[in-house]
Amino acid sequence: MKRTIFALAAVLIALTATAQEEKTRTMQVFYNGKMIYTRNVAYVDSINFLLENKHEGEGSGEGQEGDSAQIYVGVVAFNKDTEQLPITSNLDNARMFINGLVNDMNFTSFAYAVSEGNKLFDAEGLPQFDKIFMLNFSDGTDNYSNRKWGDEGRMVGPANVYDTARYDLMQRAGLNSYAIGFGDDVGFREMMRKIVIGSGSYHNAVSSAQLQPTFNEIANAIIASSKNVMLKTNSGYYFEGSYKYFRFTFTADGGLRDTIYTKMWGTPTDGYTLEVTQAGKYVQFDSPAYGLENTATGKVEIPLNNLKFISEGEEIQFKVKVEVSFDDKIYYYEVEEASTAESISKRIAVVLVLDCSTSMGESFAPMQEAAIDFIETLVKMDISQGGDVNAKFEDYTENLNGVEFKMVAVEGGFCVLGSQSANPELPNYDANSSLITRNAMIKDFYIGETEVTQELWEYVMGAHYASEFPAGAEKMYLDPAFDENCNLVETGGSMSCVYISVSDAEYGDGDDYPVYRVSYNDITGEHGFLDRLNALTGKEYRLPTSDEWEYAARGGQKNQYTRETTDKDGNPSSAELYLYAGSNDIDEVAWYDGNSGGPTHRVKSKAPNDLGLYDMSGNVFEYVSNSGFHGGAFIYDETYCRLPSGPYFWGGDTYMDIRYEAIGFRIVLVR
Repeated sequence: MKRTIFALAAVLIALTATAQEEKTRTMQVFYNGKMIYTRNVAYVDSINFLLENKHEGEGSGEGQEGDSAQIYVGVVAFNKDTEQLPITSNLDNARMFINGLVNDMNFTSFAYAVSEGNKLFDAEGLPQFDKIFMLNFSDGTDNYSNRKWGDEGRMVGPANVYDTARYDLMQRAGLNSYAIGFGDDVGFREMMRKIVIGSGSYHNAVSSAQLQPTFNEIANAIIASSKNVMLKTNSGYYFEGSYKYFRFTFTADGGLRDTIYTKMWGTPTDGYTLEVTQAGKYVQFDSPAYGLENTATGKVEIPLNNLKFISEGEEIQFKVKVEVSFDDKIYYYEVEEASTAESISKRIAVVLVLDCSTSMGESFAPMQEAAIDFIETLVKMDISQGGDVNAKFEDYTENLNGVEFKMVAVEGGFCVLGSQSANPELPNYDANSSLITRNAMIKDFYIGETEVTQELWEYVMGAHYASEFPAGAEKMYLDPAFDENCNLVETGGSMSCVYISVSDAEYGDGDDYPVYRVSYNDITGEHGFLDRLNALTGKEYRLPTSDEWEYAARGGQKNQYTRETTDKDGNPSSAELYLYAGSNDIDEVAWYDGNSGGPTHRVKSKAPNDLGLYDMSGNVFEYVSNSGFHGGAFIYDETYCRLPSGPYFWGGDTYMDIRYEAIGFRIVLVR
């Protein structure tokens, strides 16, 4: 339903675009009988409908963040003890859980953890899965599982722990269990192979460098057995009533090969039908299949639903190529008339069992990175998660009826955040820091090139930003952002007030100034800025996390201070770490107390950092989603404009509605 609403949003916006260009409200604000501010503010009639219907049909309940989700992940981390994350479709939670693990205890209860991971599939409230998988990782022989089972009254000898885990896994119908052994112990490998079940397989990674490709090899195997193939072909045909013919050739592990013949007919108005005319021996999918023309690409897109390659009762991995013919005699391959796109079509659950014992040493962080990248690989092949393996990851500009804002693509990765004053040779050294560094794994995301401007705020909210009500000022009412007490009101509620004071007008007003005097609830509350922006765009913009904000401020993977002391090309460097976002010269990149003269300043009026982001130091503080607000503000001296080692924040719900002239925000979108 969410996709339907978003699609409807696009239709409504397209249908009303012309009217919106002409439909504005004149906002005039008075102080002591004198008009001090005026602007024509555009608004969108369709937003009321979108806001009222955006939650219809969405999933609810613990662990079910959306009924359309195709990928679910659970995690069991182990050393002497185990720590669990229940199976969830909230993949951000899974990433954060893995990123937060530590290897601070000895011993290995691997087999016990495998059995515990298997139990996660029994949790109440989970949907029906088409495929279930386990990926089990360890670096050494099990030496503690028998004690863990003994504490529960299950008597298992040290020599039988792997057989016990295998027995538990074999009771799970449809389970496919993979194993990764880390190191070069041949005997250990043979033990690990015992917990390989179904279509799973054993893999060995000898070094840290092999961790990521090994995890990804398994991710690709899971994708191959869980994927959907989309036929994509030009919509044109030679004459009314004619057919196009397609030959699908499938190749699978073990040298198996199968061919299916089909024909397609239809019109742009009525849609298109693809029917199997000659079935295969091993491969099957729903026939007839139906699709529509994608007006943006001019291609007919027909999904081959429930596509399976089955041999001896087992579903196996495969590759496919498609050829087209216009007479069912001569077939052409790799032509514009036919292609395929692949994505995950089955609802799958994967439980990761990860070794967190002290024996992992310096290889522990690369293991975390590989496990998170494993999830990213699945997401990129899952259309329901917004993934598209063929989509370009690049900057883009959003256009709302002429109001534009640019989003910058930030490539994620493993990084060091925070700051430390203990050792100048270690990453993120700052002699004035009283904090410590931490490792973090950041996924790809988009972030606003600038802080949200007053122009964008006013278009989305239909009102000027809220501020303290000055004595003697006349109220100007606009619908539908705020009530007369400056609280967000539900759509269709009471008329809303808009007011500023002389001091506000002198504090920095204009289309290209950052918005300020907005509260956290103004931004994130129901029918607040993000709610309305997402209804208009069909996307899921949000505030950045503190880690995303700091990673972007540091320049992502492009600046000399991102991972270790390197230059902008990633080569070792002895250069001084930047004090500010993009420079050691504060006046080059930041508006602050020493050069601002008091008010805010236009965005993009100082130099950007290496990602092309402006005002990551200086101008206004910026809210983040998990800690309050981040960054340096123009009203403070230059020490507050340094790269943040942690967020500056007010804590607690008491401050959720506070509005302050130094605080604004920028937005992100997860890839």
